[in-house]
This record gives sequence, C-alpha cells and structure tokens, in this order.
Amino acid sequence: MDFSKLAQLGNREKAILAVVILLAFIYGSHLFLIQPQGNNLKAARKELLSKKKLLQAAREKSENLGKLEAAYGKLEEKLKEIDKKLLTEEGADSLLRELPELVEATGNRLLVMKPLPKGEVLRRGRRRARPRTQEKMRVRLMRMPVEMNLVGSYATICNLVSKLKEREPSLTMETINMEADQANLPQLEVNLRLNLHIVSEGKAK
Repeated sequence: MDFSKLAQLGNREKAILAVVILLAFIYGSHLFLIQPQGNNLKAARKELLSKKKLLQAAREKSENLGKLEAAYGKLEEKLKEIDKKLLTEEGADSLLRELPELVEATGNRLLVMKPLPKGEVLRRGRRRARPRTQEKMRVRLMRMPVEMNLVGSYATICNLVSKLKEREPSLTMETINMEADQANLPQLEVNLRLNLHIVSEGKAK
C-alpha cells in the first residue's frame, strides 16, 4: 500500500476509507469470531433440547414403569388372596364329603352325586423366598366338576344355592336345571353342576 498517496487524500476520502476499513473489520469479526460462536451456541442449544427430550422421555418411562410395577404388585396380592381361598387336594376331598350334608341340611334330598375327572385350568410359575435360597415354584389350578341330582322345593333349592355361593371362589356353580317332580308336586327335580377349584404347588423342573 502506498502511504504517500494516503497522505494526499482529503479528509472526506480519509473518512470514507476509515468507514470501509471499519466495516471490513466488523465483517471479518462476524465471519471468523461471532458467527462460529453463534453456530456453537445453536449446536449447544440443540443438544440441550435433545437432552431435555431424552430426560423427559426417561422420566415418563420411569413413571409408567412405576405404575406398571404398582399394578403388578396389586395383581399379585390379589392372586395370593385368591390362592388362600382355593382348595388343596385335602380340602377338596373334605368338601366332597360335606356336600351331601349341606344338601340335607338345607331341606333337600340328594339322589346322586358324581365327581368328574379333574382338568387343569392354568399353570404359572413364581418364586418363593426360602432361607438362604429362592425356589422357583410351579402353581397349577385344577378344576373338578361335580354333578348332583337332588329333589327339593323352590325355597330349599334357593337356600342351597345361597349356601354354595358362600363357598366362592373355591366352589362355583356352573349350571342348574330344574323341572317339576310330577310324582311329588310341588317338589322340583334339580340337576346341578359345580366346579371345585384346587390349587397345587410344587417345585418347577
């Protein structure tokens, strides 16, 4: 640059040149200093927003997981309560012996009672805590159908049904069919089908 020519410039030209140099400096500062910093800030902001979204998703997932665990815990408690009310093999045998007595006690007359073969309803596994160990148990729910033919009045049959419903869920009534006893009116001939629900537990293989 010829500084001798610069000295010959007038004040106006010098002012214009100073403005041009200042603008060039500002543009260069923006291009090489401010713009990269702005890009870095944009990238940091984008990364921050992304992390916030991930954090929010993680929180929602944690909340949903907590809700599922709570629901599962409640369901497991309900299953345990139901298991306590179901029959063991010995309890089923005892109830079979009690049923004829219950029929007679409610004012009805038992003609025939026929237990049918048991069938498996479901099987599930669970872990049961033991001292120093934890055993995986297999729980089986069995259903034993029982057919009963009996004779009684409408009132005594209703009384029997009411007593049977008190045994739920260990015993449930599947069907009941009633017909008039033509030889002994107003007695009813009743065919009743019950289900005994038996739970058994053993070590899983």
